[in-house]
Amino acid sequence: MVERPFSEGAEAVVLKEKFMGVDSVLKKRNPKRYRIKQLDTQLRLRRTRSEARIMLKLLRGGVRVPRLLSAGRYTIRMELIDGTKLSDMQKSGGIPVSALRKSAAELAKMHDLGIAHGDFTPANIFVSGQDVFIIDFGLSSSNAIAEEKAIDILLMKRSIKPEEFQEFLSSYKPSGRSAIISKLAAIERMGRYQSRTMDSKA
Repeated sequence: MVERPFSEGAEAVVLKEKFMGVDSVLKKRNPKRYRIKQLDTQLRLRRTRSEARIMLKLLRGGVRVPRLLSAGRYTIRMELIDGTKLSDMQKSGGIPVSALRKSAAELAKMHDLGIAHGDFTPANIFVSGQDVFIIDFGLSSSNAIAEEKAIDILLMKRSIKPEEFQEFLSSYKPSGRSAIISKLAAIERMGRYQSRTMDSKA
């Protein structure tokens, strides 16, 4: 039985509930009236299946993500992570170094499995006890290219302090991901070039 709304985004609503006596989270992709009905049905079905498959692949690959409890046509039920978001830690004194390093380690494992998160920010990282969990794979992609993985790092870089990012990056790099780091630098160079070009035309 659903207890109360947990959060609601552009694509899905998330509800807290009890499932077979376990505290859990139910993610529902509800119909979008502005889309053609057939297209809406196909999109919701495909995205739900993709997210569930990615979560299973991550779980089997040893990445700390919520345990998948069940999946329906448009719903995913997972365990509730009892912890604190990194984004909340930011607001109350800063992110601990250990959490930054563990977040980087989990992202590195994801990338080694060929998966890019798509929205890797402090709002999608939980600290629970001594562990760090990654959540929300609605924008994730399998068989990701280096550029998609680099964007994960760039999103994190733009979300935390420079000194925090250095701690994060130091724990991501050691496993030989030079192609991704090189792509990150290329994306940033392109961004600076586009910014200068736009300024010169203003």
